[in-house]
Amino acid sequence: MDVGKSLYIGARGTVNILGGTLRLTGDTPFVLRVGGQLEFNTGTIAYDGDLNFGSLAYGKLLTLFPTRTIPTYQGFEVAGAFTLGEVITVDGGTLSFGSLLNAGYLDFQKGTINVLSADVNIGSSGLFGPSVVLDATKTINVSNNVTLNSIGTVDLKGGIFSGGVIDNQGLILLESPLGGLAGGTLSNSGLVTGSGRIDNALANQASGQVRVLAGQDLRFTGSAPHDNAGLIESVAGVMEFTDHLTNEAVGRITGRDALYVFTGGLNDLGQLNFTGGTNDVYGDVDVAGGGRITTSGPTGTTSNFFGNVHHNGQRIQTAAGNMSVFFGDVTGAGAFTGTGTVRFEGTYSPGNSPAVVSFGGDMQMGDASELKMDLAGSPNKPGLSPTSDELIITDDVALDGKLKLNLAPDFAPIAGQIFPLLAFGGDRTGRFDDIDGQGLLGQVALLVLYDDDPGGIDNEVIARATMLGDADVSGRVDISDLVILAKNFGAAGQMDWFDGDFNFDGKVDISDLVLLGKYFDLSDPAATPIVTALRAVPEPGMCVFWMGMFAGMGGFLGKKRGS
Repeated sequence: MDVGKSLYIGARGTVNILGGTLRLTGDTPFVLRVGGQLEFNTGTIAYDGDLNFGSLAYGKLLTLFPTRTIPTYQGFEVAGAFTLGEVITVDGGTLSFGSLLNAGYLDFQKGTINVLSADVNIGSSGLFGPSVVLDATKTINVSNNVTLNSIGTVDLKGGIFSGGVIDNQGLILLESPLGGLAGGTLSNSGLVTGSGRIDNALANQASGQVRVLAGQDLRFTGSAPHDNAGLIESVAGVMEFTDHLTNEAVGRITGRDALYVFTGGLNDLGQLNFTGGTNDVYGDVDVAGGGRITTSGPTGTTSNFFGNVHHNGQRIQTAAGNMSVFFGDVTGAGAFTGTGTVRFEGTYSPGNSPAVVSFGGDMQMGDASELKMDLAGSPNKPGLSPTSDELIITDDVALDGKLKLNLAPDFAPIAGQIFPLLAFGGDRTGRFDDIDGQGLLGQVALLVLYDDDPGGIDNEVIARATMLGDADVSGRVDISDLVILAKNFGAAGQMDWFDGDFNFDGKVDISDLVLLGKYFDLSDPAATPIVTALRAVPEPGMCVFWMGMFAGMGGFLGKKRGS
């Protein structure tokens, strides 16, 4: 209910405020006729103007607040300047004002204080002095700007403090998950630390620090992007950003036994450093520009990335005795430096287009991993842009999981072409459990060969375009290949190329013999194939040749049946 200059209540009149707002707008905020009655149970009394509480208390407002106390479920609002001349206590209710003079008379026991229009300074001078301490029963809301100078402190022991823009040059300490900070942007050039919730968008300046220690859990739950040009640090604590965080070129995010949750993703243009223990990172990470991720600590330091990582940054470095493990999809052409171990448990697709990616230490592919390699043209040549993906690993490589060869639509390999997939300076353990893309390509087969396979190359895993029928991958289809096929003729189940299974159906039979005969006595690169007896009538000499081959095979098969 809005009232003009005064409210007159007759001798028998009664005004009962039950949950609504009685708004007074005149020069005299309230006049009560003798004999009238005002019952203020719940709700708010508001005055649109300036008010001197001391000069009016006995004649006017004291009638409303006879104990000079604003209790639970009651509110008092002064839109302009509220000048205190005696103590007023907020004990569960709500006091709102545009600005407050003589704040020393304010006794804030519990409830809510709303600052409607004035800026608030916390420090050597200001409305609340150098320190604001809010337990779970207290809330302060500032509509405009809040500045904490270098000695200013906001200590949230379960209470809530909000501001339009909060400029922190001092200390914001959160001591309970029940309370937190709210409002607009939090511009931090001081220290923010502890456990709790911050609903503000973080703008961490160059001198700003955001820190959690052991057992602490700090969550930035606002729906606006965050930005870091200073230091964000977790030492055995938890830190979560619900919205997107950009780590600027000068920004540093560090962890030791840390848990970081980047629900909205992290764009890393600066440094992401892990210096000890086991560090878990959830959410997608985009390493770009000069961005780098470093795992460098005592032996056993491990960094686990559970989201997708796109790496076109400067480097992902893993120091000796340390490990970086990727459980999501990893893409990009960025290098993996350092002499530690990089392990992929998800999908790794090197490059944005075909790329050569280097690893300074060991590389491992887990049992559920998939390595995707692009083959898009002729083999890579020194000094030229790569046409196919290639990994160069300084030390050991451990292989497992799946290899997928992605062939460009116009890719037509010639027999004898070799495409290095992995080159390693140390030892290789394991093989891929499954290879997708290996198989028949017209007149050649694309084979994946390990360093200990026939036709393999020391310390490399390669893809080689091979003539059909060249079981020993010698570059020529000849009698030795026929001997291999004959030894295994009729076998099924686990047969592969080196057993004479040239059509990749898991068995060695007449169809494989036909393929061998089609290219018999040819060498790399492929020439016009020999026309077999199945496609044309052979010359008499060729008939003799095939009769000899089948006779030889009969001898092999006879020995098998007799054994």
